[in-house]
Amino acid sequence: MKQDIKYYGLRNQGATCYLNSILQVLFMTKEFREAVERCPIDHKDRIDVQLHSLFESLKERTSETRDVTRKLGIERVYEQYDSGQYFEKILSMVSDEASKVFKGNLTHRTVCGGCSAHTEEDVPFWYLSLPLMDSSDKNYSVEDAIEEFLKDSEFNGDDQLYCDECEEKHDTTVKYKLKHNPEVLMLLLKRFVYQRRSYIKDSHAVDVYYTINVPENQTYELYALVEHFGTLKGGHYTARIKPQDEEGWFEFNDSSVTMMSQQETFERSQSAYLLFYRKKSKKKTGFLSFNTGFISRWFSKVNFLWFSFVIVSGCALVFLIKRRNNFLHFVYASDTVSFRLYFNRLFAFPFLGHLPHFN
Repeated sequence: MKQDIKYYGLRNQGATCYLNSILQVLFMTKEFREAVERCPIDHKDRIDVQLHSLFESLKERTSETRDVTRKLGIERVYEQYDSGQYFEKILSMVSDEASKVFKGNLTHRTVCGGCSAHTEEDVPFWYLSLPLMDSSDKNYSVEDAIEEFLKDSEFNGDDQLYCDECEEKHDTTVKYKLKHNPEVLMLLLKRFVYQRRSYIKDSHAVDVYYTINVPENQTYELYALVEHFGTLKGGHYTARIKPQDEEGWFEFNDSSVTMMSQQETFERSQSAYLLFYRKKSKKKTGFLSFNTGFISRWFSKVNFLWFSFVIVSGCALVFLIKRRNNFLHFVYASDTVSFRLYFNRLFAFPFLGHLPHFN
């Protein structure tokens, strides 16, 4: 039985699979798509106009990308290029609101080994370019790659850096720290490396987890990945995407769109190239958990006296419970409110002793 799929593909103009895969991910990134749709049509210097037109077409039919390739300056449609390169180029040509979805900030810190002077500089990014390591002794995961990217780098010997304070070169420690986590974190795995005067493909396997944690205890969930199969000269790009608020995954292979089987919590991949993770909102963990942002907004809108009145009225609803073997005993007084906690000696732990009264 043929599956009823509500998504549409993009026609390949020759060798434009690298662009099609990126455009499908951007279209399925709701925050980006809505930002593009809000961009005024008179901003003709931006690519938002062409993207908006394409996105509207993609909602209804298999679509063409000629207007987009023309805006990007792509003339040789039968030559394949790097999808990561064109992801960056598109973000440089869209409105600030649209590119902000992927924008994060790093702190670049250098420490001189001679005088201990340090400098810090904020560095914006649209993606993190992660190294691939030899995983012969253990499995190498995406989180390992992030840790490798953020670890201290030592510049010694011939690689020493110049220190303005010392006015000469010294051993230097360089470190990146995540300062602002973007709404969508894009990770580029360095599949294409320059060796012996040419680029080669690195096919090291990487464990791609569908949920990752980055510094500052931020959780991200994978919703899209662009894969590259084959060699640099004869390769092919496809995209796998999980639409927001849906459980299923779809494969976008130019004009073909197919539903995929249930995904596992992780997979070991030699083809994963661009990984797109959406920031996961932190959920409340219990009845007494409070959202501090909500409390701040509440105080800014509600008069403090009215808030006090609500509290006092709530306390007036507390009723008297006096049972001999109850753990909790609440006492309400007309002038003041006091709560006293008593533990029955029969059940009290010896090391607790007698708990004090709280007035």
